[in-house]
Amino acid sequence: MNASQTETSFVPRRTVLTGSLAATAGLGLTLGATAPSHAATTLSLTGGDFTVRAGKVRDANQGWRSSYEISEHATVTSWDALPFEQFDVPVRSGQCVSLVWRGTANPGQLVRLLVWNAGISGYDEVASTHVAADGSARLEASVDVAGRLINNAIRVVVQHSVGYAGGNLSFRDSAVTYEHPEDTPRSAYDFTLAWETDTQYYNEQFPQRQLDIHDYLLRRRRDMNLQYLFHTGDIVDEYDQPIQWERADAAYRLLDRAALPYGVLGGNHDVGQYDFKGFPIYSNWFGSSRFSGRPWYGGSHQNNRGHYDLINAGGHDFLMLYMTWMPGADQFAWMNQVLAAHPERTAIICVHNYLDVDGSYPGSATALHDQVVAKNPNVRMVIGGHYHGALHTLHRFSDGGSQRTVHNVLFDYQDLPEGGQSFVRLMHFDNRGGKVLMRTYSPYLKRYSSTSWRLQPKHQEFTVPYSDLGLRATQKKLATTELTATLSEVL
Repeated sequence: MNASQTETSFVPRRTVLTGSLAATAGLGLTLGATAPSHAATTLSLTGGDFTVRAGKVRDANQGWRSSYEISEHATVTSWDALPFEQFDVPVRSGQCVSLVWRGTANPGQLVRLLVWNAGISGYDEVASTHVAADGSARLEASVDVAGRLINNAIRVVVQHSVGYAGGNLSFRDSAVTYEHPEDTPRSAYDFTLAWETDTQYYNEQFPQRQLDIHDYLLRRRRDMNLQYLFHTGDIVDEYDQPIQWERADAAYRLLDRAALPYGVLGGNHDVGQYDFKGFPIYSNWFGSSRFSGRPWYGGSHQNNRGHYDLINAGGHDFLMLYMTWMPGADQFAWMNQVLAAHPERTAIICVHNYLDVDGSYPGSATALHDQVVAKNPNVRMVIGGHYHGALHTLHRFSDGGSQRTVHNVLFDYQDLPEGGQSFVRLMHFDNRGGKVLMRTYSPYLKRYSSTSWRLQPKHQEFTVPYSDLGLRATQKKLATTELTATLSEVL
């Protein structure tokens, strides 16, 4: 997706259609075709007209795919990747093809109909739907074959999900190297997410301290099965000091080169406390152009004032939804659109300021709580910094007849010496125990949890039940019941 597509759009980062075509995608309408003028011919899977192949991908939008031939109604499964089924539909130039797919997949999950586009060497998404409660799904669309032919056929793919599945780098029984005697045993969890924030003083005066964090995460990426890193704002201390952005850029280039998924947002020091004069500088360094080619990057609002990432890890689907300092009505509306588009995903909202050390929601946090968190059942956690300290609270909502618990987490150690002493929050996900183990570690000090009197142990190390997060590790499944292709001549 190019920058212009992501400026105000919440459309997921797919190889998508643009303009008037994008408006019809997923509605079963004709895409790039005129009305047929001759009698139609219908081909079908059960009639033996196609060869069905299947496979699994990490990037749900990737072009080239390794696949293998399967029987007509075989089920494709995966715990750590995204299944797809592929069909080559025989056509000839000048035809229009109306496709109808019926099949099964995990209830509530997203399935998508993709058609190869030779002009972009990638796939157009022409339809999508969320699977019904009984596991059934139907996709329908019509396409002109112009620009799509591969050896007198068009290539049709039914893709399970969107986003990125990094795959397991290690397992509970893997031999790993520990760096600290109190490291969580690898046998106690399945994968890890990490979180840093308010690194402003690092990039102002102590750049090695953020490098400590990134070096540690990359060094232990395999051992911890690290899948993602959050940053919740105040990347730098003074937005008008180029050296600070250069230091931050160097720290994140380490992650870029390693293809470690991460997301950032702008804090008040990044964009300007009241006047937002720093926002163009922030977006120059960390705008949508930096991330738009990444398979986990879902889309942007106003050049990364807001953005979201789509991560699949450990049998779970996550939506990481970011919003920069001082959001208003337009930003809340965009966030609500993104959340509504991905009801199947556990949403973690990432903002700079949300929970204060006294448990209140100051400033724009109250509006965020009321207008976004309260309205979306898939929101299960809100994380932020800004306020110096650490706190973990719960807020319970009633969504119709259902009860929902949202975990609010504050993590900001910038008051410690050297701007935070390289403390990073680790989130170890334990599928067997049904919980997330939250821990705070400094690879610089080589210790867990700070001894500062302001930071209580219970808010530095705690657990979050999967039941509160709506998590249950699930194997992805995809099977085709029938595919029909009706071929018509185009005038």
